[in-house]
Amino acid sequence: MAAADYRLCDVCGCKTFYDSNLYYDFDEFPTTGLSRLGDWAAICNNCADTYECRVVPKTFDKED
Repeated sequence: MAAADYRLCDVCGCKTFYDSNLYYDFDEFPTTGLSRLGDWAAICNNCADTYECRVVPKTFDKED
């Protein structure tokens, strides 16, 4: 399968999972192409041995 049909690992860039059944619409959802998805990350099995995905609050610089 073409790499364009896969969600690629954010660490090494290898194929992580087959996503051709997801219905991307970058016209309506320009950031990710998917409804109700603000952000996402994916790592492959090999990279999961040394990396992890975390959800943490954003920090913003205070304006003076």
